[in-house]
Amino acid sequence: MILTTQRTRVGEPTLLGLLSSCDLVSGGSENSSRRNVREVLHSKLPACVDQPHDSLDDPDDLPPLLHLTVTEDTVKQAAKNLQGAAGPDGLPGDLVKQWLTKFGATSRKLRKVIADLTNLCANTTLSDSEAPLISALLDSSLIALDKQPGVRPIGVGTIWRRLMAKTVLHRVPAVLGGTAP
Repeated sequence: MILTTQRTRVGEPTLLGLLSSCDLVSGGSENSSRRNVREVLHSKLPACVDQPHDSLDDPDDLPPLLHLTVTEDTVKQAAKNLQGAAGPDGLPGDLVKQWLTKFGATSRKLRKVIADLTNLCANTTLSDSEAPLISALLDSSLIALDKQPGVRPIGVGTIWRRLMAKTVLHRVPAVLGGTAP
């Protein structure tokens, strides 16, 4: 999906519609030639490079993980601020917020599962064999925002990843000695 905007007044973008990867846009400066969106995005993103396994940091040399304790109440607090359009999982923030807050014991069970998964991801260095188990959480869609002139690539992650990030951010101040929001 590729969004295009137009500024009606200074600082007020208005959504016009969607661009396809074949649509022509300017490259970013007033006098640049027009290219298709796919070419503009490819020019902005680095090439994918496979790294040799031995070039990656040794997990034993990394700083220790902060131990976070996420509870279903923490997930509920984070869910109250959940919003936004659907990502690659197709779930809009408002719908997931309802699932997590409006259905009593069922919502509580879902919050507990999210809390357990967040604790696992925040407090564990996953091995190479375990990492694929959470790969769906790390999925994102690339959209192109037409800035007229230019195109800005935007990555949109899954709602579950966004929720887990919000949940962790609620807990970090308490772990660092401050107070949680």
